[in-house]
Amino acid sequence: MDCVKVLKPTKYNVYIGNNITYRMVERFTFDKVMVIADDNLQDSEINNVLVAFPNSYLFKIKASEDNKSIKSCEAIINELIKNDFGKCDYILALGGGMICDLAGFVASTFKRGIKLILVPTSMLAMVDASVGGKVAINYANLKNMIGTIYAPEMVIIDPHYLKTLPIRHLNNGLMEAYKMGLTLDKTIIDAIHDKNYLEVIKKAISAKVSIVNEDPFDYNLRHVLNFGHTIGHALEMIDNTLLHGEAIAAGLSFFINNKDLKGQVINDLANYFDINKVIKLAKDNKELVLEKIKNDKKIVNSNHYVISEVVLNDINDYEFSDYRLDDYEVAINE
Repeated sequence: MDCVKVLKPTKYNVYIGNNITYRMVERFTFDKVMVIADDNLQDSEINNVLVAFPNSYLFKIKASEDNKSIKSCEAIINELIKNDFGKCDYILALGGGMICDLAGFVASTFKRGIKLILVPTSMLAMVDASVGGKVAINYANLKNMIGTIYAPEMVIIDPHYLKTLPIRHLNNGLMEAYKMGLTLDKTIIDAIHDKNYLEVIKKAISAKVSIVNEDPFDYNLRHVLNFGHTIGHALEMIDNTLLHGEAIAAGLSFFINNKDLKGQVINDLANYFDINKVIKLAKDNKELVLEKIKNDKKIVNSNHYVISEVVLNDINDYEFSDYRLDDYEVAINE
């Protein structure tokens, strides 16, 4: 088992290893635990976590962007109140990125903060969503409009859950890791090509934590983790059949300055999903993409819709550049 230490905004550990979930959670004694679980998980997987606690409650929910909402928050909070949860009790998120986001947001706001454990079960959540403290819900068909930065007590990453993950969802998470390979550590891409998924997870987590420890509140350096996300999030809102990693991978293709590298990346990513179809979606819906960008949470100047965009010059060679709406229009047109 590996352990990566996150130092900011508060200290917690990320434990990584096969079949470690039960033996990790059984170490802890809690008064009450609300397990918020992805309904895609097998009942046996959920029960293996529930039985580790003498006083556990279950809230199952369909893992969809529609359910990452205020309505879902209210339903969970009602259950917490009904069962007399206090600040000393825990929420445990068992599921993909949507579950981690939703459970984390509830934990950060209920009684001004209740303790949180994250057990991500998708590749996307393992390499990205479970680490860094960003939690949020969607609002008015806009991605992650309401959110906070809230650290868990710990994160348990167990690749065992990937055994039953559909290939499309596996590739979805690999695309977020690929993004970090382009910007931070090119050996992540090698591990993806080798299908060494445990190594992908370890390297991606280490790369992300190195950034979060430097800039936990997303003031400057952490913006690098947003590579591809501006257009990517817009595409997710336009087409709800797209998975997050697919949208982000297509989104980053518009911000690679080196044309040869851009072609290589697109050809490589085409092995994992139909990236050219998603790029065409952006071009065919340019005006709608630009309209969605106007509500992007990364805007630093609301009068001119300025966003500090990540632009790739070469592998592991990036820069930040201020983009306005007309700059995004040029990028989409190219």
